[in-house]
Amino acid sequence: MNDLLPIHPLEILFRDKNCLLSVFLETTKGFQAKFKQNVDVEKKMDWVDELSDLRENHFRAIQVLDQAIDQQKRKLNSHDLEILQGFDSFKVTLGETLELIQEIQLTDQSLFFIHSEYGIRASGSDPKRP
Repeated sequence: MNDLLPIHPLEILFRDKNCLLSVFLETTKGFQAKFKQNVDVEKKMDWVDELSDLRENHFRAIQVLDQAIDQQKRKLNSHDLEILQGFDSFKVTLGETLELIQEIQLTDQSLFFIHSEYGIRASGSDPKRP
């Protein structure tokens, strides 16, 4: 029924956010696969630096979108927001946002451990060594 209605600007912003989150997640997974390769630690440290730069750029873009989302939400009164939240497409979009964020958090955690491991190896202070 509400598929015939125009898409609300707030939903468009969340869809844009999902696109950015998806690109970031796939990029992160690509780095995760790279780290499984048998290459020297210096190469992996280069990847850590590259990934850190990409993360920073993605999060800046996401922050801009989050600000736009907040501004759009402030324009809505509680009744309109309640109606919007009843739309199936909006519910699906928000569900996708939450799923992407959760998956990114899990991926980030595993990459953090990899980053820590290679940082320790590069500095020569491996706590596993006696």
